[in-house]
Amino acid sequence: MVERVAVFVDGQNLYQALKAHHIGRVDYDRLAAEFSAGYGNLVYKYMCMGVFRREDGFCPPIRFMDALKYKGWEVDKARVEMGREKEADAALTWKMAEGLHRDRWDVLLLFSGDGDLAYPVWKLRQGGKRVIVVQFQNFISLYLAGAASEVVLLDEVSLDRFKIDGDPSAKVA
Repeated sequence: MVERVAVFVDGQNLYQALKAHHIGRVDYDRLAAEFSAGYGNLVYKYMCMGVFRREDGFCPPIRFMDALKYKGWEVDKARVEMGREKEADAALTWKMAEGLHRDRWDVLLLFSGDGDLAYPVWKLRQGGKRVIVVQFQNFISLYLAGAASEVVLLDEVSLDRFKIDGDPSAKVA
């Protein structure tokens, strides 16, 4: 039986890790497809990310989020207050629990290193799901790594093929 794979991205967490490793924009759709290929059929893609508005009303991530939606991603917005995202962990946890309850996937690839997600990951495993955490070593919580079925460590070389070069206004998903 071919397993059903879901990809969940903690947008702010992964963005900060990529930024710290001097990696600009990446093709998230290709990243999800290639990383999930070794585990089964990709059936669901989800990202939650912090959204902020500038004083002029412009919301920078909206175009990015629209591009992801166009490519079949479900995207949720988490509010940002005083430079810190709020509600993303709750949104990710809710979507994970919903997927477990409705038996939508067998394997979850979680692109995050946030230790606040350790308990939900542990509960998913108790529910019979396989959870693979994907993140840079210096951005992954030991609690999250310990709760996961498996950890895949990112590095600059492994992500090189997913980088998007050129005009920052170009399509990013």
